[in-house]
Amino acid sequence: MAQTSREADLEIIHDDLRVIYEGQPSEQAPIDASLAAHLGHVSSQVVDLVAYEQDKAADELAKELADAEVLSRIGDRKLAEIDALHAAVVAKQTKQREARAGIVEASTQVDGVEVVRRLKAHGVVKIAPTLKEQVKDPTRLATFAYQRKCRPGEAPVLEHMTEAEGLKELHGFLQAAIEKGITTPPSAVRELERVRQARGMLEGLTFIGSPEFQEAAAGLAAYWKGYLGSDPRNVLCLTADIGKLDRYAKLGIRKSDDKLRDFILSSFSDEELQRYSGRIVASPDDVSVEPQFAKVVILDDWSMSGRALRDTYKRLRHTTSLQEFVDARKVEINFLVASRERIRKGMVVRSARSGEPETRLPVRAYYRSHKVYTASEAQEGHVTGRHSVVNIDFQDPVELMARSLLGDKRAVPALASVVAENARPGVVIAPDSLTRTSLRKQRRTRKK
Repeated sequence: MAQTSREADLEIIHDDLRVIYEGQPSEQAPIDASLAAHLGHVSSQVVDLVAYEQDKAADELAKELADAEVLSRIGDRKLAEIDALHAAVVAKQTKQREARAGIVEASTQVDGVEVVRRLKAHGVVKIAPTLKEQVKDPTRLATFAYQRKCRPGEAPVLEHMTEAEGLKELHGFLQAAIEKGITTPPSAVRELERVRQARGMLEGLTFIGSPEFQEAAAGLAAYWKGYLGSDPRNVLCLTADIGKLDRYAKLGIRKSDDKLRDFILSSFSDEELQRYSGRIVASPDDVSVEPQFAKVVILDDWSMSGRALRDTYKRLRHTTSLQEFVDARKVEINFLVASRERIRKGMVVRSARSGEPETRLPVRAYYRSHKVYTASEAQEGHVTGRHSVVNIDFQDPVELMARSLLGDKRAVPALASVVAENARPGVVIAPDSLTRTSLRKQRRTRKK
């Protein structure tokens, strides 16, 4: 198909902006250095708008970008409009892909049989809910502990808040940060980046609250039961070894994989525990069947950099019989939530020894996180939860927003100051166990 005049003009604009972005401004198009760092991204958005038939919006934006004088004065409000248009385009593209892949919205009810089918076929069950959906839910009454920043000399205070209150506070904080950045133009590129991150979180934060945690845990339980029920010879090995890494073991920290495993298993009925007796183990060394009748699961709620999981895998490989299950392709990672790319590509583990091939472990997750361009490339999105706060791409940038945009480091919302249960004073960490007695005790305790 012949290229239209408008498309040709947009390609020229894109090329010109790329030159500017790469640090070679022409005499005809001088530009302020603080804006140059964002032009490559903006110009790519122009191309996206054209590609997804947002022609009018692309035309308007292209005309402004073509004018060097206007270009040098683009304010944050215009960048906000560009971001909103781009978000709409990405959302449209994502929905089309998800429809083809059979991924459903967060509100769709999925039974256990369908959960198993989706995890086996697609590696994921559904898309995580959005912050805008969650903040409208007043029934989120589960509480969490948090500890705000305090003035020098003040003693930190452990406080509690309901999930609904925390979401409302976080939503308001992000809106305030955006408005502050628009009404008072940021003075530096890093402040402009904080505003963009606030927009990204408002539109695409993936928050795992109590309802999401319980639903995803029940989904993984159905997946595990489906495997055990498919063949009476099958054995399921559920590792929870992140806390055994030296950097955590020295501190006596009980990690999320251990707590999540116990939470999921305590949902098994007494009848199911009896039926699967001896077929759920905690170490590859305890698997007494051939690898073809086994599945080894490395479990966690989510993973950001992936370092802890990779280190756990390497530790298991060198201290247990894991390698024979790796060779048989019987090892996988299970998450509550993971990014699209991690689900699609799996997690790659490279050996420190030269010449050894890399290992790619398949990833299955109940929820797929939202992809947000303001997050770091490695993470693909902003993810956090009620039970545990994530520093990368959530807590760290939120603290910077409070300080640089709102001028008050104590304005950090409670959900960015969550105190994990195992970090609270006076909590006794029970020893790890997969026995029927311990699981029954956990189940009775949670029902009280």
